Amino acid sequence: MSEVKEIKQTKMMCRISGVLSEKALELKSGELKGDNGKTIPCEIIQGTISVETDNGVFPLRVYCASKTKKDGGKENVMFKGIKTIMDSYISKVDAAKDDSLTADKINCNVKVSINDYVANDGSVKTSVQLSLNSARRATGDFESVTDVDMDGYIRSIKPEIKGDDEETGRLMVEFVTIGYGGKAEPYTLYVPEELADDFEDIYEPSQTVEMYCSLVMRHIGEKKTSTAKFGRKANVSSGYDVMEMIVVGAEDPYEEPDDDEIESKVIDKKTIKKLMEERSLMLEELPKQKKEKDKDKKSTKTDKGLGRKNKVVEEEDETDDDYDIF
Repeated sequence: MSEVKEIKQTKMMCRISGVLSEKALELKSGELKGDNGKTIPCEIIQGTISVETDNGVFPLRVYCASKTKKDGGKENVMFKGIKTIMDSYISKVDAAKDDSLTADKINCNVKVSINDYVANDGSVKTSVQLSLNSARRATGDFESVTDVDMDGYIRSIKPEIKGDDEETGRLMVEFVTIGYGGKAEPYTLYVPEELADDFEDIYEPSQTVEMYCSLVMRHIGEKKTSTAKFGRKANVSSGYDVMEMIVVGAEDPYEEPDDDEIESKVIDKKTIKKLMEERSLMLEELPKQKKEKDKDKKSTKTDKGLGRKNKVVEEEDETDDDYDIF
């Protein structure tokens, strides 16, 4: 529990619109632990869908249970929509197998969060995770979109350095948001060269700001073409894709309101310092927790009967977001 005053989640809204590239979803039997401590049997859809946009292909994590943890297991209004995507939406992979099909263009409401995990070498890694909240088939005029609208605290602004201490012209902004449970979630935002001077004139560390960003998949490495004595040459991609959050605009920094009855959106330096300290302690504990979890898995005995019991007990953080009903 943080010793600083409790603060709410900061605004984090994301929309991705593009062509449904691929579906990798599966339906499982599982269970949740309800708020009352009782086990709730349910169905769970999990996996990923990939959406192709002008800024690259974005994999969106999918995890949706048919029940909720509240009120003894109410019907989850999201589940029907995710099941519709799984059963009837057409991806580019589906269309490639059947010429009569056309891949669906979809508008997705996306949850953006920080994913901290322990790599195989034991090191702690952090990445930006995109999860599907809801999606609808696009109708009428269609525009490729990868936009993020987020509130947060500017912790630092510095030039991007590449190679032999050479500046690229871009700025790197450490931008701290407040996620579920009052946890600090730091993101790296990139200010393009053409906006860098104006950005530094207007913004500085310790300000709370509403930022507008565009998600971009940037390929690291080169595409090479191999030679062949027969048939066509094969295009071979080397390297990997990295997702960047590119600043496209921002509002004036938030200021403390004159009216005491109006809730302030300003995040103070003391609060961020404390939350980042808590985050550092949490990251230090991750390798230990993983070792204990792996040890428990090895010591778990197989249930009697044929094979094993299929039990999915992963739980999603519940927020106050409004979800679309498909």
